[in-house]
Amino acid sequence: MTERGRVEQRRYPRKRVSWPVILETDDRISFVETVDFSARGAKLWLRAAPPLGSVVNLHFHPEDGAEMHVQALTWRSDPDGVAFFFIGLASPLWVEAPWATSNSSELALAV
Repeated sequence: MTERGRVEQRRYPRKRVSWPVILETDDRISFVETVDFSARGAKLWLRAAPPLGSVVNLHFHPEDGAEMHVQALTWRSDPDGVAFFFIGLASPLWVEAPWATSNSSELALAV
């Protein structure tokens, strides 16, 4: 059960991690971080969510260096982040990632 008496319905456990992520939409690239991660989805810290149901590409950069590139649906927007549901693989995105030198938790580039 969860903290408010609701039954946990997730099939895959979440792991609280803080990994850099590049979020790619049709017209924008944002540099954000994960809140948590599971085998079928992730929650990201975002100021504004892409429209619910929209397809995005997520490029995860965990500490171990094993990058992951997935397509995902924008699933839900919560006060603590935006949830994405993985639907397939995405091609790697080659951009200069500024998180190593930036203090901002979310940067965006128009493309």
